[in-house]
Amino acid sequence: MKKGVLVVFIVGICVLFFGSVLAADVTNLTGQQQAQKCLNDSLVAMNDFARYNLPSARFNDTYNTAINIYSAQLIVSAKQGGNPDYSGVLDLCKQIIDLKSVAVNAADNYKVLLLFYNETITPDMNASTVNSLISRINEELQAQRYENVQPLIDQTYQEISSIKSEQTSLVLAYQSTTRNLQTFLTSNAILLISVVVLLIIAYILYRTRFAIWLAKRKLASLNLRKETLKKLMEQTQRDYFQTGKMSDGIYRIRIKNFGELVRDIDRQIPMVQQELMKLHANAIDLSKQKKR
Repeated sequence: MKKGVLVVFIVGICVLFFGSVLAADVTNLTGQQQAQKCLNDSLVAMNDFARYNLPSARFNDTYNTAINIYSAQLIVSAKQGGNPDYSGVLDLCKQIIDLKSVAVNAADNYKVLLLFYNETITPDMNASTVNSLISRINEELQAQRYENVQPLIDQTYQEISSIKSEQTSLVLAYQSTTRNLQTFLTSNAILLISVVVLLIIAYILYRTRFAIWLAKRKLASLNLRKETLKKLMEQTQRDYFQTGKMSDGIYRIRIKNFGELVRDIDRQIPMVQQELMKLHANAIDLSKQKKR
């Protein structure tokens, strides 16, 4: 037991010693060395980001700017009494590292979102708002505005959840309505069957009368349309011959159209009258059969 405690103590001392040495090495780096290190780290981050097959012009521009600043400060340091400042390089390198982290997280989270979308959204759902948000996410990714992607992803999840909830409510409502309808039909089966039977009997007994009523209405409607068209023709003739309000071309077109409509009605009226006569004859025959 004492030996185990001693081993742990020695390992702890070693960790503290080497950690302090490494920290001292980083602290003792010159500004130029720190700039070189951050440029190398940025290049590694850019190479790692290239695996995601996303636009990287924003990374390249920032990195090139950092290289230009670094080169300019090297010239300053080469001069006698020069005082180079590599802080601009360090700031840009930090931007690259941070942007890489944001972009990678956005790309990974977007893939997970698409999987969730495909598993959740079905063809019968109205997913227009979700599709619009996904289009916006694609636009932000292509425009390299990676910082804007995560809020849109969160909004898309909320919208999908809302649509899913609405769909679930509709399904429950449909199931409830179906159950209520089944219960109603089961409880009132005898009444419903009786009503249907009565309607069939009423149709058999009064179908001829109903057909006569429909034929009379159709005949009256045709006669009313014919009278209306005749009045319109008379008004057209007055506007053309008496008052001169109408041109010759319009007059001829209207008279021709009205005439065709009247002739069509004249063809229909005899057919309806013939049908009405047959219905009356059938009604008389049925009445005689009942008396027998």
